[in-house]
Amino acid sequence: MSTEKKVFNKLFKEEKVELSAQKLELGAIEDLAKVSEKAQRVAKTGLKIVEEYEAILKKAQKVKDDVQDSIRELRPAKTKVFQEAKALGGSIFNIAKTTPEYKNSISIDAELDLILRKLSKL
Repeated sequence: MSTEKKVFNKLFKEEKVELSAQKLELGAIEDLAKVSEKAQRVAKTGLKIVEEYEAILKKAQKVKDDVQDSIRELRPAKTKVFQEAKALGGSIFNIAKTTPEYKNSISIDAELDLILRKLSKL
């Protein structure tokens, strides 16, 4: 009888091990499903942000190109006004006082330069 008891004990222990292994596998699968679901949400959000970032970079490049074009047009025009005024005997202070456009162009040039520096860092 003790042999029979030993056999049954071993059989039941083996079944418990198998059931535990199956529960472990189910638990691991459930954990994987939860982690995968979270990872999928993160990936979806990340992809959306990457797409938005790329769109912003594209817009920033367009603005940078426009700023560079404006600087290439503004500086020679500003220099021409300065040279003509200087040829007539004017100083930079008189030009700025008597020509609001020239004074404004100095501010615009500084703004464009600042924008260009910031956009170049992107």
